[in-house]
Amino acid sequence: MKAWKVDDPELENGSVIVFADTRSMAKQQALRTDQLWDAEFCRLRPRRAPKFDGREESPPTVRELVEEHGWATDCMGCGCRIDADADASDEDEDYPVRRPVEWLEHGSVRCADCAARADERDAERQRRLRERRS
Repeated sequence: MKAWKVDDPELENGSVIVFADTRSMAKQQALRTDQLWDAEFCRLRPRRAPKFDGREESPPTVRELVEEHGWATDCMGCGCRIDADADASDEDEDYPVRRPVEWLEHGSVRCADCAARADERDAERQRRLRERRS
């Protein structure tokens, strides 16, 4: 099956990889994804992504797309933009850009600040558990 990159030009991270035989079917598949479920059909822009052809059984993960193909995603904690190629010049006052730090099992990612806060919460939770057991 053909791979398609479907974009919604009005969304910052509004791109997905889907597998379909035609452009129209690719747009329909994109509307069934978490990223583009509420997009307008006519606004979607499918383009062939032949490097992913035949991978419908093992589609590219968010991590692969970010680290190897230059995509961006959002931090699951604070919502900042996660980009493997981020540097200080990419910063925006209202929408910071950070490098990925912690990839979670289900494909989400955390920036360094959120990973540190999660570690602190886990350490505090462990401390309380030890106190209860004592």
